[in-house]
Amino acid sequence: MNKPPAFQFYAKDWLSSPSVRAMSMHLRGIYITVLAAMWDSDEPGTLTLPIEVAAKSAGLDPRSLRDFVSKSPRCLVEIDGKLVNEKLREQAVKYREISGKRAEAARLMHAANAQQKHRSASSSASSSAKQGEALHRPSQEDRSGTSEKHGQELVRARCAYIRALRKAAPSLLFNSKPLNQRQGKKKKPSEQW
Repeated sequence: MNKPPAFQFYAKDWLSSPSVRAMSMHLRGIYITVLAAMWDSDEPGTLTLPIEVAAKSAGLDPRSLRDFVSKSPRCLVEIDGKLVNEKLREQAVKYREISGKRAEAARLMHAANAQQKHRSASSSASSSAKQGEALHRPSQEDRSGTSEKHGQELVRARCAYIRALRKAAPSLLFNSKPLNQRQGKKKKPSEQW
């Protein structure tokens, strides 16, 4: 699976986060740089420790990163020899899950389309053999019946695809509320950046 090119960054969450608001502009710059490096790492949401290695992969001076970690301990935590931003790692896990479900839905859609093409080819071949005996082309009536069946099968396959997508990420893909009405629920400060 390809690495995702971007992570979700909500400006309102960033600007209202108590952790970020308490930081100097210098520390905010280090933080967003570390987040970008973490997202681009082999395991999104993490940087390999020791601090010197993590700083090098983020393009930072090790002293600056060490200073940031000591002043903002809730933003980055050490887990199994890695520096981790839990929110970013959760995004990567969700992305992989949704991507896997979409791939499965596409595979099912492809299989349904291939099966329908096979059925259409089989019915065309048998009707062609019968028509070949009579030495005439199929009438418009015969062709429209096959097209109608094919259309119904495609509609069924597309509906299955959409159902699979809805299961994969209902709130992301099929939210019927307008954007200005979705923001009613406030996040806890710990859920923010």
